[in-house]
Amino acid sequence: MTDADLADLCALWQKRLRLQDWDVTVRFAAWHELKGGERGGQVNWAVAERAATIDLLRPDDVPPDLLCPYDVETTLVHELLHLTMIGMATAAGSPEEKAEEQAVNAISRALVALARQKGTP
Repeated sequence: MTDADLADLCALWQKRLRLQDWDVTVRFAAWHELKGGERGGQVNWAVAERAATIDLLRPDDVPPDLLCPYDVETTLVHELLHLTMIGMATAAGSPEEKAEEQAVNAISRALVALARQKGTP
């Protein structure tokens, strides 16, 4: 997948998630550039500007011992979903944050699976 493909995929999911009013920059990153260890992606945002940067793990940089299969599209949707939940931001490491991550994981997987099943553009 090229950077242009990734940008197009991001624009598609921004539309689906009603996030077109956000200025989202998405890029591939190396494993060592992602904070916090076992991550396939990360998002940083500026709410007042409605701007965000999403870093996704380069597919060729996925460690062979990664616990879960890595999927660029699902990870992108996961990070975009965090933007929809900004108002519910919780403290890092809290039970609430863990619950949010579990919900975002389940929703992102379900949305991507549904889109693929229906073959929606």
